[in-house]
Amino acid sequence: MKVVVLSTFGEYGGAAVCAKRLAIALNKHHVSAKLFTIHKYNGLTSFPLLNRSIWNWIYKWWKFIIERLFIFSQVKSKGYLYKFSSANIGLDILNNPVIQEADIIHLHWINFGFLSIKQIAELSKVKPVIWTMHDMWAFTGGCHYSMTCQEFQQECKGCFYLGDSKLSNQVWSSKMAYWSNEVLFKLAGTSNWLTNEAKKSAVFANYDVAVLPTPIDTSLFVPLEQIDSFKGLSKKDGEYYVLFGAVDLKDERKGFKYLLSALEILKSYNLNIHLITFGHMEGDNMLSGIKSTAFGSISDLKELNCLYNFADVFVLPSIQDNLPNTVMESMSTGTPVVAFNCGGVVDMIDHKQNGYIAELKNSNDLAEGIAQFQESELNLSASRLARTKVLEKFSEKVVVQKHMQIYNEVILNYNERL
Repeated sequence: MKVVVLSTFGEYGGAAVCAKRLAIALNKHHVSAKLFTIHKYNGLTSFPLLNRSIWNWIYKWWKFIIERLFIFSQVKSKGYLYKFSSANIGLDILNNPVIQEADIIHLHWINFGFLSIKQIAELSKVKPVIWTMHDMWAFTGGCHYSMTCQEFQQECKGCFYLGDSKLSNQVWSSKMAYWSNEVLFKLAGTSNWLTNEAKKSAVFANYDVAVLPTPIDTSLFVPLEQIDSFKGLSKKDGEYYVLFGAVDLKDERKGFKYLLSALEILKSYNLNIHLITFGHMEGDNMLSGIKSTAFGSISDLKELNCLYNFADVFVLPSIQDNLPNTVMESMSTGTPVVAFNCGGVVDMIDHKQNGYIAELKNSNDLAEGIAQFQESELNLSASRLARTKVLEKFSEKVVVQKHMQIYNEVILNYNERL
């Protein structure tokens, strides 16, 4: 079986990481799989879908720029530029040799000018297709996360990211026209939450949506002997090391402000907290008055594994999220996680066993969870259970077996349609 995994990016963002990890895991377990991308590929683990001619370079960037300029003209704020996608244009890949030679196409995150809504439908008619969602875009009127909006369940008529534009309804109507009349592809979410949200949507009301989590290399993200220093930061007796990380630390969806509020509350607990962050953040004014160390973006996974091991607890205060890689990575290293009750986080964290699930947007409860794991025996117990949960539910072998079952089902159903 030749599996072609398609992703806009090969390295940037959580969805790209998921696609790459799946392709690697499939090959480790004797499945012929390749990850093809149009931007930021790593030649060892992914490959350019288009050959490296100057024409193709112009072609892919032209598609990206045109779509983003169009979105820029529609959104209320430039800060929303990458939170909404129209997918009204894309790359013509149907006759690409990579597509023609595949036994099954596995779509992951394919926005930013890669595939249009119409092209996804066309692709599904020439090849068996499975599509793993990493956010809500597939069934909304264009937003990648709907936050508190539930219009996608009936009809997206407007969008809080847009002004008076009717674009959201146009995108939603296009999805209904091309995707909803017949089941064209197999749809999957990486978490129970995302799968259930898709089932509630008008676009995929007729679809059977699967749950296919992301695999993790549990031999790479692994507990280590005590780490006393990391990149110049040495542990001090009595300090409690709280770790937070994301691609963009200032993304409102990641809820950093709730963590800052929790840290203020924790001052009354007489804890000597040292906040550690990794990821992109412009300026450090948000951390004023808080003992902290920022490591910026970390691309070396061995370094990242050491950082998780260095920390006493990892905190992810996202207010809406799918199946965050950071939570799974931390748990795989045996570092307990404190997070809000949202999205796919609850697929990984068992409350007060391998971590702590705090009430959504409640900084007091978040602070309570952070404080719990200062107690060494509780931390050690949670550490063991966190590692066990990842091994049993998210290890490469377990997740690959689930994918192979779905792949065979998709190919069989496609052949029956012919």
